[in-house]
Amino acid sequence: MKIFLSLLFLGVVLSVSSCNEHNTVKKDPNKLQAKDSTMVIKPDSLNTISLSPIKNVPKFDNKEVNNFIQEIKIYFEQMAEANKIGNDNKIIELQLKANDIDENYKKVLKKLNTEQQKKLTEWYMQLVDTASK
Repeated sequence: MKIFLSLLFLGVVLSVSSCNEHNTVKKDPNKLQAKDSTMVIKPDSLNTISLSPIKNVPKFDNKEVNNFIQEIKIYFEQMAEANKIGNDNKIIELQLKANDIDENYKKVLKKLNTEQQKKLTEWYMQLVDTASK
């Protein structure tokens, strides 16, 4: 009887431990989990952001637009630096600010004429494209 109970106990323990292995979520090493459960993609290469679009910063007559451009310039410089040194916490912090930047971009566009909007959009999309590579 003791042998039967021992085998039964061993079977239960093994089945429970094997079930636990199937329920574990395998983490992708290229993804980080932010505190608020927002999935953040970690770049494969640490030097993914080029600062070349930042060097050609457009200038406008509107002070608010120029301030926005300077904020964007600083944002992308910080993102490039965080990628370069591999500071995952800073990368997450900056990625979470991306929606705010897009909202501000839309507001700023409304303050410009069509030609100026085109100029700002081209520069902004260069930054976004460069950062997404």
